[in-house]
Amino acid sequence: MRIKLTLNSENTPFLVPFNYQPILQAVIYKVISKIDREYSKNLHQNGYWNAIDGKHYKMFVFSDLLLGKRQAQPPYLCVYNHQIEWLLSSPMSEFLQNIVNGLFKIPVIRIEKCMFHIEHVETLAEPNFSSIMKFKCLSPITVSTKENNNGKIHIKYVTPDEEDLFSAIINENLRNKYKRYKAEEPGERNVTFTFDKDYITKKIIGYRG
Repeated sequence: MRIKLTLNSENTPFLVPFNYQPILQAVIYKVISKIDREYSKNLHQNGYWNAIDGKHYKMFVFSDLLLGKRQAQPPYLCVYNHQIEWLLSSPMSEFLQNIVNGLFKIPVIRIEKCMFHIEHVETLAEPNFSSIMKFKCLSPITVSTKENNNGKIHIKYVTPDEEDLFSAIINENLRNKYKRYKAEEPGERNVTFTFDKDYITKKIIGYRG
C-alpha cells in the first residue's frame, strides 16, 4: 500500500539540505512512536526478522520530497513551492496503520528549520502490474554487494551499467522480502531490469553541472 502526504510550508521560499533523507527516516520513526513506541524502537533497531534466511528487513520505502520548483544553493535546495508531496509504501499493515494514526497526532513535520503542516493524507490505489512495465523511481536505488579483497571484506556499489549483477542483487532482496511477508518461497518468480541510458546520462550531466 502507498500513502501520499501533502505538506504546506510555513514560509516560501524555504531551504532543505541536499542530504535530507536521514531526516525523513527519523520523521517516520517519530510518527510511529506516537502510537506504538516499542514497535517504532524495534523497527528502527531490528526491522522485520525473516525466519527463512535469518535476516532483518525494514519492509518500507519512502520517496524523496516532491519539491517542484527549486534551485541549488549548496549545501541546500531553495524551494519556491508552498506545497510539496511525500510518498511512503509498505506491504505491512501494522506499519501503515501506525503511520496514518501517528500523523493525526503530529501537527507539523520539521526538516531542519523548515516546518510543514500536514494538509492531506491519501491512500493511493494499487497499481496494475504486468509482465513488462516501465518505472520512474521517486528516489535513487542503491545496490551493493560484499567483495573479498585480500582477505578483507569491502562493500562494492553496483552501477546501472552492471545490469546482470544489479538485477541479481535486487532479485535476491525482493525474494527474501517476499518470503518474510508471505512466509513461503516465491517459486520461479524473477525480475530483470534494463535502464533508460539517455535518462541516466542526462541526470549525471545535470548533477555535474
